[in-house]
Amino acid sequence: MLDWNQPAIDFYQSIGALPQSEWVRYRLDGDALLKFAE
Repeated sequence: MLDWNQPAIDFYQSIGALPQSEWVRYRLDGDALLKFAE
């Protein structure tokens, strides 16, 4: 879920869920995406 979705965060915390902060997201676009495609 997105970090701004406080109602969802509150729900999952209320049932004892823990965040997985070890995940890192990356995005490729523009020149980085072109370089990757080569």
